[in-house]
Amino acid sequence: MQFSTKYKEFILRGQLETVQNEVKESNEALRGAQGELMERQRFLQNLEVELESLHKQVAALEGNLGETGQKYSTEMERLQATLNQLEDDLSQLRLDMQRTKTDYEQLLRIKQNLEMEIATYRRLLEGEERKSLLHQKENCEVVTQTMINGKVVDESSEVEQIEETKK
Repeated sequence: MQFSTKYKEFILRGQLETVQNEVKESNEALRGAQGELMERQRFLQNLEVELESLHKQVAALEGNLGETGQKYSTEMERLQATLNQLEDDLSQLRLDMQRTKTDYEQLLRIKQNLEMEIATYRRLLEGEERKSLLHQKENCEVVTQTMINGKVVDESSEVEQIEETKK
């Protein structure tokens, strides 16, 4: 009996040692897992802090982008208004130049007609009048140039035939 008790005790001690070794290994594995879990929790916490920081950066950048977009939009509107005004001014200037050109051409024709009348009266006063009727034709060419800043931007010419009847 003693043998069997000792044998049982030996087996139980072996089993106890095995269980104790398993418990010891499990405890070590548990401590390792707890350490790894704590490490991963710290890593997760760091990632959450970094994510929150990135969210704040994104919000700040979106705010800056909105402000910048608004500034450029306002500046573009101002520049477009200036461009429209300059185009209107240019159109008005062209109309004024055309009116001035037309007025100049009319005045030039009047001047030429007056010069011809003066020449006729001069001949009459100087006794150059002939008794027979003379038909005199003169060609008069009017050249009109429009200049801006010293450069010719438009040129036109008109030939007018003037007929005079003299006695």
